[in-house]
Amino acid sequence: MRTRMQAQHNLLTGRLRLMLQQDGRPQLDAALAAASGPGWPETQLNIRIEHAEVLAAAQATVALQQVIAEADSLGLAGTVLSARLRLARRAGDPAIALSAAEAALATDPAIEPTGLYRAERWLGPVHALATHGQADRASALAAQGWAWVQQCAAALPETMRDAFLHRQPVNQALQGRL
Repeated sequence: MRTRMQAQHNLLTGRLRLMLQQDGRPQLDAALAAASGPGWPETQLNIRIEHAEVLAAAQATVALQQVIAEADSLGLAGTVLSARLRLARRAGDPAIALSAAEAALATDPAIEPTGLYRAERWLGPVHALATHGQADRASALAAQGWAWVQQCAAALPETMRDAFLHRQPVNQALQGRL
């Protein structure tokens, strides 16, 4: 398998293992190693965002701040947004989490987070706000995110709606079920 395809395969396998609440670190480590050569800066940055999920909070904070700086220098606004959304959720330092949340919330709504499910646009800031003393604002933001999820669910075949609404982890969190 070509190196880039191997990196993508390992990234997707690592994501799947994390979603299944299994250890995805070996696959994410392999994805990071495979993508560490020259070229594909956006792919490398997106893998680093996912890899931060398996790091301790302090390490994740540093890794995501580095991704933000590098993606910003390359003009990759969607990748910057993705890293900020994850930093808002992962940073242990309230000031860093809140700063990332505010920056993500201030991002032009036309910019989509690269490589992330769109509902994470609400989840990261909701987590930062709720964890750091802004429960009312977090609740209002979660309601906005949940309204978007419900709007999306309405367009799904009925047989898929329940799973989408009630078993998708980001949607569950926005609904207040996690």
